[in-house]
Amino acid sequence: MRAFLFLSILVVSMIACDALDRDSTKQPAPVSPAPSTGGPADSGRVTIQGSSTGSEGDSIRLAAEVANPRGELEYEWSLSGRGSLMSRETDPQNAVVIASTTGRLEVTVTVTEDGDEIGSANLTLRITD
Repeated sequence: MRAFLFLSILVVSMIACDALDRDSTKQPAPVSPAPSTGGPADSGRVTIQGSSTGSEGDSIRLAAEVANPRGELEYEWSLSGRGSLMSRETDPQNAVVIASTTGRLEVTVTVTEDGDEIGSANLTLRITD
């Protein structure tokens, strides 16, 4: 009788261990990331480097910097105010602004990585005589 009881306990233990092993190999359900409150422009990955002051007619050289790039980057520059903005296809992370009047100009660069927008940055230029 003891042998039968011992054998029954052994079989039940083996079945329980097998069930535990199967449960422990299951992958947890994926967790969705928390919703973003800021959006790509607030990612902090994109900055504009360069002078924020200049004189009318000066060439102000700017460069977009991206923290931790992982893929192919594309840059889109824009200028708000009276002036010219130039960027070359062969060197798209750099731009030159030539102000045609005094005051303030706003420069924005938006960066995409592998087709997805990862952020943008703004720089206000103060232009004097």
